[in-house]
Amino acid sequence: MKIDAIEAGTDILVTVRSGEKHIEFLTTALDREDPDYAELLPVVSAKYGNGATLPVELICADDKRPLSFMTQGLMYQIVAVVDAKPYKWLGVVIPCIKTKSGKLIHVITAVTDGAVTDRRDEYRVYVGTDGILSLTGKDTGISALIKDVSMMGIGVVVSADADIGMDSIVRAKFELKVKNRTHKLNGGMMHFDLLGKIVRCKPLDNDRMLYGVHLMSQNNALTRYINVRQSEQIENERSYRELQKALLGEMKAYDDRKNRS
Repeated sequence: MKIDAIEAGTDILVTVRSGEKHIEFLTTALDREDPDYAELLPVVSAKYGNGATLPVELICADDKRPLSFMTQGLMYQIVAVVDAKPYKWLGVVIPCIKTKSGKLIHVITAVTDGAVTDRRDEYRVYVGTDGILSLTGKDTGISALIKDVSMMGIGVVVSADADIGMDSIVRAKFELKVKNRTHKLNGGMMHFDLLGKIVRCKPLDNDRMLYGVHLMSQNNALTRYINVRQSEQIENERSYRELQKALLGEMKAYDDRKNRS
C-alpha cells in the first residue's frame, strides 16, 4: 500500500530508533489536496527519491519546538491503521516544510510500499482495569477485567461460566486514566465504549477465560491512549532525552543553515 492512500484525519504513529533506544510521536494525516501545500508535495517527492508523500501535522517536542526527522544515524518508521489493519512503512524520510501561508508541517515520504504487520504485541499495552462486557441482544452485562488494549483489539478476562461463544459480537465499556501529556490528549479519565468480535479464547486458572476481541473499527482515542502509555513506559528516560535532543539539535542546525543562506 502506498503511503499517499492514507486518508486525512488518520492517526500516524512515528517511531524513531537508534539501536535499542526508541521514541514515538503521534500525528495526524492532512488533506493532500489542500492548496496551501499541495503544489509542494511533488517537489518534496522529487527531492527524496520520488517516493509517495503524506502531509501530516507538525510534530513538536514537549516544549512545542518543531522536531527534525532528518538526523543522520537514526531509523524512522510509521504505522497507520487502514481498513482495520495496521500497516507499517520502514525507512521513511520526514522533512519539515513551510507552506504558502507560512505554516510548518511535516511530510512523510516513502519510496517503498507499506505492509500489513501481524506483530500484535508491538502495539499492546497492559491496563488491568475493570469493565463491563455485554453481548448484542442481551441486557445483562458481564463483569470483566480489561487485561490489555491494542490499536485494533482488547483482551478481556471473564468467569468461565459466562455464555460467550466464538465470533460473538460484544460491547466493552471501561475507563482508563492518563497523565497530562503533550500528545493532543489531556490528562484524566478516558471513557471507552467499543464494539468487537470474539476471535480467540483461552482457559485460565480459577475458572476464568481470556477472550481476544477484534474491534469492528479503528478508535482514534484508543490509538492516542496507547501512544501516551508507550511514552510513559519508556524504561530508559535518558535514552528518550538523548533522542529528543538529537532531533531538536538537527532542527536548530537546519534553521542556522537557512539563516546563513
